[in-house]
Amino acid sequence: MRHRLLRTMVVWGMMALCLFGLPAAGQSVKNVLIIDIPRLTFSDITSDYPVLNRLLMESAAGVMVLPNVDLKTADKAYLELNSGNPLKTSPDATAFFQVDEKYKGMAAGHLYRTLTGTEPPAEGGVNLGFSKLVQLNLSNKANQSLGLVGKLLHQKGYRTVVAGNADTDRESFNRQGTALLMDERGTVDRAFIGWETVDEDLNFVFGLKTATSYLLDVWERFSSEAAVTHLILGDLERINKFSSYLPAPRLEYHRNQVLRHYEEFFKALLPRIDFNRTLLVVLSVAGPDYAKTGARLNPVIIKSEGFSGGKLYSNSTRRPGLVTGYDVVATILRHVGISDKAGYFKGRPLRAVEGGWQEIASMQQDLAVNYDLRWPLLSVYGYGLIALAVAFTIGFLGFRKRDAFFKWLLRIYLFFLTFPVVFLAEALFRPTDWSTIVGFTVIAGAGLTALAYKAAKGDSGAALWCISALTVAGIIIDGLWNGYTQLYSFWGYSAVAGARFYGIGNEYMGFLLGAYIVMVTLGWERVPTRWRKAVWPAGMLLALLIAHPALGANIGGGVTALLGLGIANYLWLNRPVGIRQLTVLAVVFSLFISIIALSDLAMDGKVTHFGQFLKAFQEEGLPALMQLFSRKLSMNLQLMGYTPLSNVLIGILLLIPVLYKKPPRVVAGWFARHPQGSRGLLGLSLTALIALIANDSGIVSVATMFIFGAPLLMVLMLEKTSLRS
Repeated sequence: MRHRLLRTMVVWGMMALCLFGLPAAGQSVKNVLIIDIPRLTFSDITSDYPVLNRLLMESAAGVMVLPNVDLKTADKAYLELNSGNPLKTSPDATAFFQVDEKYKGMAAGHLYRTLTGTEPPAEGGVNLGFSKLVQLNLSNKANQSLGLVGKLLHQKGYRTVVAGNADTDRESFNRQGTALLMDERGTVDRAFIGWETVDEDLNFVFGLKTATSYLLDVWERFSSEAAVTHLILGDLERINKFSSYLPAPRLEYHRNQVLRHYEEFFKALLPRIDFNRTLLVVLSVAGPDYAKTGARLNPVIIKSEGFSGGKLYSNSTRRPGLVTGYDVVATILRHVGISDKAGYFKGRPLRAVEGGWQEIASMQQDLAVNYDLRWPLLSVYGYGLIALAVAFTIGFLGFRKRDAFFKWLLRIYLFFLTFPVVFLAEALFRPTDWSTIVGFTVIAGAGLTALAYKAAKGDSGAALWCISALTVAGIIIDGLWNGYTQLYSFWGYSAVAGARFYGIGNEYMGFLLGAYIVMVTLGWERVPTRWRKAVWPAGMLLALLIAHPALGANIGGGVTALLGLGIANYLWLNRPVGIRQLTVLAVVFSLFISIIALSDLAMDGKVTHFGQFLKAFQEEGLPALMQLFSRKLSMNLQLMGYTPLSNVLIGILLLIPVLYKKPPRVVAGWFARHPQGSRGLLGLSLTALIALIANDSGIVSVATMFIFGAPLLMVLMLEKTSLRS
């Protein structure tokens, strides 16, 4: 009786486990299907492809940016998405093969074991270049996160599957997309990336096309087993490689042929997906080399429960429709129950907001055109300002009596000085052709210059004050708006470079502080003495605006404003800057940093670069701080190397404090005639020096500050302003 009761309990217990038990290790309740189509653009998806169009309408879409200023190649892009960090690589460092494929006469699995001493997965894929990849990144902290995506999935007991390639023949391998799911050993659990994933078809480029029926079979077989399945459709990549041999009509013909092939694939695939369980991610890591849509602004489409339409949105960019590759990876991990609490990936999980994919395609085009236009525009602008400043200085030293000529030079310079605020206004309607850009900029700049001179009654110093005050007001308004217009301003940050997407960038931070210092310097004598101490709260509020994570979100700029303007305040008030004053600034600085840190951590500590640093410092301590300083130094040295003029600027920056402290007789006499103006120039120089130290691209901030400092010097040289002794 006792044995019968025990058997009954065992049977009922097993039935209960079958009905209500948890899934076995290696299986996930939810899964992810990634469809990777390198070189796809939104402009490819026309009304000729109704299935792809319907997918776009029923999904959330966005433009994906890879957040790094370095030139991106496809292998770097995949490795960066896999590791959450930029990595060094080489063409043979992403050599992926199935374990049973022959390479150099040997099975890839055996060769991998020989190279690494590690047993490969029985039916998986291996990176024969993984050891080289490790060696290339030994000095790079990012080496520790190689294979992070695969590692995180394996820690949960999840499996990965990769299928498809972009090979052009049996000797030219292109399987670098496999790196997306690679683990810390350079492997994936199951790989179908060999020759069986392509069909021979002489109507396609290289006589090959993706065997979509084979990929469908892979999804059918392993969708219940794998947490993440990555299908690579490499036909557009093959066309891109062959594009230099194709005239435009044939190029379009072949791309349309491939897209029709993909239309049939998605028609068969979509009914087989349970979107209550599966997150479908369609993405492209690189745009066509010949396309004018930006090689690093590429489509990402997500469909699942909660992603049934609209634009993709992330707090990483705060721009509906504009997301980073890290955001996409974070969303994939979250879907299968992996939260990135350690902050490996700098992105945030995505959500859908209202909007249409057509708006995103338009934004992609606008951002790419903006990026292409800004460099020639800013080059002409920068060299024009330099030419005016040099002409003024040389002419003034050699031909002092021609006052009218120098006044006109100064007026032209002030006309150029209106451009930063004009570009902010211009960004509201995003012009993309030269005639509109040049016409609006010239007319608006001339109008503002004329109004400034009219308000100043022809006085150049007062006109400079008006333009400086207008610039300060415009940037403050945009900062309160979280830097909305700076994304499209030609002097703003660039989404294509991926360094910043919101807040006050280093360019406009320099303009803001330079214009503010000039404004206070020129207006100082006109302010009643009892009001002059207001520069202290004004400087604090400006620093708070620049640094606050919900406003300017520029911690380096906030530190620059706090310390630089603090020193300038002492100079304006004609107080000595000694140990006591520096100690007070240090205490205020500590309180300021604490307030900003608490604000940032209250926003989950990952919204800004400062929040990311706080997270890293909490985990790693001093090495995180040293890495921060190293990165800032490296970035500034790189930017200084772009032009010898940067070195001239640094020389001037260091020379002004020395001349002020120990001036020659001629310079001392000039300082004596212009005490307040010389203090303003010294304050600007010291603020610029702090900006150089405190910001990643501090040399840019230095340059934009001195764009406002130069006309202040011109005004003082003419000795016709209210500052005249």
